[in-house]
Amino acid sequence: MWATGQFSGGGSDFQVVLHLTGKGWVIVHESPVRASGGGAADAYPQAIASSADGLWVAGDYRSGHSGFSTLVEAPSGGLNVAELTTPDPTLQDNYLQGIAPVNGGKDAWAVGDSVPPSTTNANSLIEYGSATGGWTVVPSPDPSTNGNNILDGVMAFSSTNVWAVGEWDGQGGMKTLIMHYAGS
Repeated sequence: MWATGQFSGGGSDFQVVLHLTGKGWVIVHESPVRASGGGAADAYPQAIASSADGLWVAGDYRSGHSGFSTLVEAPSGGLNVAELTTPDPTLQDNYLQGIAPVNGGKDAWAVGDSVPPSTTNANSLIEYGSATGGWTVVPSPDPSTNGNNILDGVMAFSSTNVWAVGEWDGQGGMKTLIMHYAGS
């Protein structure tokens, strides 16, 4: 069993990964998350998944008081992960809440939301990429045109059979959002 979250201390928020073994919970040491300029960033991991190649972690980070950027870490040997460069659709806030490895852990799908400053409403966010880089935003529909569309989790049976779940603002309140990707 694996768990991820954050540890606050010393003025920064650091990510933490825990592994449950026969001897109890063990902390898996992680390198600090770096902002695009190379400086240390506050990390907020939201999801963790295991694959044949190792661990995948997804979430978000920010440096100072700037907006949030997407965070994906991919397997890099043993229990180690390496931070990847992932796209941010907006300049303000971009979040990933779920990750699902495919192709034996060589690639992964990640889901969440992005919030453009012009509307302050969340748009669904789906990204796909490999453990070596090359991440792209995959277009996704938003049922609410003037409310929030948020994806919280993802399950991938293959690269072309992916399910994402979340919620959207509908008439009468929040509604369940389920998306299925079947290729192309």
